[in-house]
This record gives sequence, C-alpha cells and structure tokens, in this order.
Amino acid sequence: MAWNEPGRQDPWRGRKGGNDVEAFIRELQQRFGGGGGAEGAATLGLLAAFAVLLWLAFGFYQVDDAQRAVVQRFGRFVEVTGPGLHWRVPFPVDTVVKIDISQVRQFPYKTVMLTGDETLVSLDLEVQYRAVDAKAFLFNVRDPEVTLGQVVSSALREGIGKTKIDDIIEGIPAEMVTEMRVLTQSTLDNYGAGISVVSMNFKGVQFPDQVQDAQNDAIKAREDKETAMLAAQAYANDVLPKARGQAARQIQEAEGHKARVVAQAEGETARFSKLLAEYQTAPGVTRQRLYLDAMEAVLGANAKVIVTGKGNSNMLYLPLDQLKRTTPPALTPNATPTSVENAPTSDSRARDRGGN
Repeated sequence: MAWNEPGRQDPWRGRKGGNDVEAFIRELQQRFGGGGGAEGAATLGLLAAFAVLLWLAFGFYQVDDAQRAVVQRFGRFVEVTGPGLHWRVPFPVDTVVKIDISQVRQFPYKTVMLTGDETLVSLDLEVQYRAVDAKAFLFNVRDPEVTLGQVVSSALREGIGKTKIDDIIEGIPAEMVTEMRVLTQSTLDNYGAGISVVSMNFKGVQFPDQVQDAQNDAIKAREDKETAMLAAQAYANDVLPKARGQAARQIQEAEGHKARVVAQAEGETARFSKLLAEYQTAPGVTRQRLYLDAMEAVLGANAKVIVTGKGNSNMLYLPLDQLKRTTPPALTPNATPTSVENAPTSDSRARDRGGN
C-alpha cells in the first residue's frame, strides 16, 4: 500500500529533525521484523529479491551496428562486445563505454612553422579520422586527439620543412598531402592509437601578421618577375621566327651564289683547259685569235672614229661627240679621213696576213 493512498496516514507528517527519521526506521523494523513474525520476514525477503532482480535487470545494454562496447570491471578491461543485446554485472561492478567506429570525426589543427627556405607560414587544416579499434582508442593513449595533434604536427614539419614557400603558396601538391597522411597513419599505428586517418584538408595557407608586409612585397616581386618573363617570351616568340626565316633565306642565297660561282669557275676551267690544249697545238694562231677576241670585246660595244694622217702633220681637234651624231666636218688638207666603224688597224691587217 502506498503512503499517499486514501485513508493512509503520511508517516512523515508531523515529523521534524533526525529523531523523526530514526523513529520511522524503528517503526519499519517493528513492522517487518520483530512485530510481524514470519509474515514480516517473508515480506522483507520478497522485497530483497525484487531489489536484486531489479538491480540485475540494469545489467542489460544494447549495442548498435556502428558501435563497439568496451566492458570494464572495477576499471579493468574485460571485453569488447559487438552489435546486439548484452548483459554485464550492473553498476558499480561493470561499466560499459560505447565507441562509434563508423563516425568520421573532425579534428581542426592550426600551426605556424618554417618552410624549406626559412619562411614563416601559418597553416590551417582539418583532419578527418575514425576510431577503428575501441579498446586501443580508450586505453593505449591518454588523450587520442592530443596524440593525433602531435603526430600531425610532426608530419607537417617534415613535409613543409623541405618545401619552398612558392610551392606552398601556389597550393600544396596532392602528393605531399598524401605523404603526410601516410606518415601520420604510420606513426599512429606504431603508437597503437586505434585511429584511422581518413583525410587531411588544408583550409588555408597564410603568412603570420608579423611578416605579412614583407611577404606581400615578395609576392609582388615574384609577380613582376613572371610578368617580365612572359613579356620576354612573347618578344622571343615574335623575333626568333623572323630571325630564323631571315637566316634560312640568307643561307639559301649563299648556297645559290656558291653554286653559281662554282659552276662559273668550273666552266672557265673547262674553257681554259680546251684553250690550253689548242695553244699547245698552235701557239701563234691561238695567241692571234685571243688578241682579236679581246679587241672585239673591248671595241665592239663602243662607237669608234679612226683618223690617219700623212707625214708628221699635227692632228687638229676633232669634236668626236658631234661626229657620232652628225656628218663629220671637213678635215684639214693634211689629213686623210678613213672613218670606218670597227676598221682593223695596219697591225691587225698584218696579222691577218699571217704575221705573229
């Protein structure tokens, strides 16, 4: 019967202080112990059995599919249980800690470190990981995330410490991120942390405030350098093809001139060889013919006026330029004109008669 049922007197009504509580306890002892006899003992036994059953019922626990439960008895590891309904000795004997091994946890990490060319850089990244071994995750390291942060810092210093700032600012290569993740996972496995690193994502790479101005100047200088290089490359792309074309044209002209000169020289050589053979056969005739050919070449292309005189008379001035355009003027009585175009001289007539 409950204390608040109708007609039931509230045992606490009118009681004050510790003496009232002691009186209530004595009343219970009399009711179930000494005053009630066998009936009181049976009732107390039932209550005790019910309390024990209720306590044992609290030992049941449910583990989900994505969880693993670590059972500890007075703080000492007992076992790891999988999904399903399980029982353990209720509190305070056994305790159960459930670990979600499928949950991807986020671990933000920020740090400042030196690059390979001794430049300070501020890194902001996020590490995603899972607790794949519940027992190792709880017992092998004191604080899993503190350990994870230390391992990530070590991997970053090894990767960033051998990379130049230009490569980092332009974007950390995916190969480097993979190498750092693999190194982090290897170190965690050596510690037995029970952690699996899923990914490492760099949110930002910046310069610390103390060196921001200097780095801005360096970035501007690098951009100016790239601009100058692009301009120089464009100029080279414009000039070099023209220079190559001009050089090729000059080479072709030189080759043509070479071929022409060589052919001409070979022709002159062949002609001289034939002339030499003729000269060796008939020197006089060949010499006369060479003389005539030379005179013909020299005098044949020019207008000529030949004047011969008798005795030793003086030759008057003749306007030869006018003679080529008009009728020749009258000559002096002492001069006999023999104006003939290309007329042979007396020496040439003598040679024609066979003189050498």
